Amino acid sequence: MTLQVKDVMGLVAIAVRPEATFAELVTTMRRYKVGAVAVIDEEGRPIGMVSEDDLLLIAVDAGVVRVRGRLARRSQIARLVEAGRRIEGVIEVEVDIAYEQDDLAKTPPLRV
Repeated sequence: MTLQVKDVMGLVAIAVRPEATFAELVTTMRRYKVGAVAVIDEEGRPIGMVSEDDLLLIAVDAGVVRVRGRLARRSQIARLVEAGRRIEGVIEVEVDIAYEQDDLAKTPPLRV
């Protein structure tokens, strides 16, 4: 027997409105222990999704900033780390970031 979506799906869809703040989104995801939520319009129709992969989750504890998530370009990581280091009291910045494009990779010279 082939496993189908209905065999693993949740029965209740967790949703937020487009006007929700980032804090409300993260609170909702944590409260319901979900990795993604639907975004719905005024009539309750789905208009999009937000998943953990779409977010940068930032935690600060005992002088350590921990950042997890995904960015568009690798070069954005250095700016993020520098911004974290400028926060008063921060002694370390830990980063677990995936990126879509490696814009820092050396491109080999073209041979003609």
